[in-house]
Amino acid sequence: MELKTERQRARHRRIADAAYELLERDGYRATSMLAIARHAGASNETLYRWYGNKQGLFRTLVEDNAAEVRDLLLARQTEGADPLETLSEMAPLLLKLVTGPRAVALNRAAAADVNDTATLGRTIAESGRNTVVPLIGAQLQGLQASGMLSGAPVSEMAETFVGLLIGDLQVRRVIGVIGPPDEWGPLDDALSELDEFHWLVVSSANGVNAVEERLQLTGRSLSRRPASLKIAAVGRKTAAALEALGAPADFVPPTFVADSLIEHFPVSGWGLRLLLPRVQSGGRTVLAEAFGEAGARVVEVAAYESRCPADMPAVTAEALKNQQVDAITFSSGKTVSHTASLLSECFGADWQALLREVKLISIGPQTSMRCRELLGRVDGEADPHDLEGLVQCCVQVMQTGG
Repeated sequence: MELKTERQRARHRRIADAAYELLERDGYRATSMLAIARHAGASNETLYRWYGNKQGLFRTLVEDNAAEVRDLLLARQTEGADPLETLSEMAPLLLKLVTGPRAVALNRAAAADVNDTATLGRTIAESGRNTVVPLIGAQLQGLQASGMLSGAPVSEMAETFVGLLIGDLQVRRVIGVIGPPDEWGPLDDALSELDEFHWLVVSSANGVNAVEERLQLTGRSLSRRPASLKIAAVGRKTAAALEALGAPADFVPPTFVADSLIEHFPVSGWGLRLLLPRVQSGGRTVLAEAFGEAGARVVEVAAYESRCPADMPAVTAEALKNQQVDAITFSSGKTVSHTASLLSECFGADWQALLREVKLISIGPQTSMRCRELLGRVDGEADPHDLEGLVQCCVQVMQTGG
């Protein structure tokens, strides 16, 4: 659909605003073309003439949401721009696209619609991901042609790139588990003085993404950070998130826990000013405390919050009840706490009996400590302490029985 005049574009924006508002309030099936028209102060005839039908309208909304990333990739491809620079420029836009409020609204509605019309999810896939990922693949193909990449097919590399950049952040935003802190002020204030810090120390991909999103709001990015600022990252996934943004870490400790970063930090902390963005509640303060004791001036600010879901999914509860779960993996102490809370709420005082035959696998020492405290035991601990190590540990425990 081509909107030729500013008046038409303004009407389209009003229709889009109305559609999103009704989508969040009523869900996809109950959001009719007539309801959108009335809410937007437009005629039903206009909506059908412009969009064809409801699916066409929502396809347009998905395309609009993906337009900034799609148009950038197409333009750089036409210009023959450097693929690495293009991917670095595109990555923060893609993060903003998939975690923004409109993408969250669309994906929540699609999840609720999966057992109803099941059309919104297909529309999102066709007009969103299936359009953008091949364009990313074209950039990776350019890197392959230059000899900078080799090995896997371009389509696989594109999916890997998107996976490393986004991880499970989009899913967490959609279900409300990962979200903003109670207030952005402290982080924004710290980022406004970024040139006064010596090191940015990040311990999760969530922290990386939160910092990048806030910088983007003021036209900045981690890839264009002050030359004096170095970045330290705990864990391969954290380092990969930085790499995907074109801001590779200057230091990654040999083992993927906070204690290792402190032990192997490449310079003395004395006199340094460090910025530590972290989860608002439930995380460890060991980094700030240790660097403070070493003479560093540490600014520790909330960059995001991870919250316990309101309910345990029915399919999960049913699987536990029927003893169909062989193992549960925990990637943080907070996930242990949330799991114990959900189990208690769902199954009552005897909830621990459901875990007798279930293997409990932890990502690292602090998570293991929380498992022993709340669940009574831990059957395996990842080494290395990252998600790949967690998967390997789970496989080993299941094969050997412990």
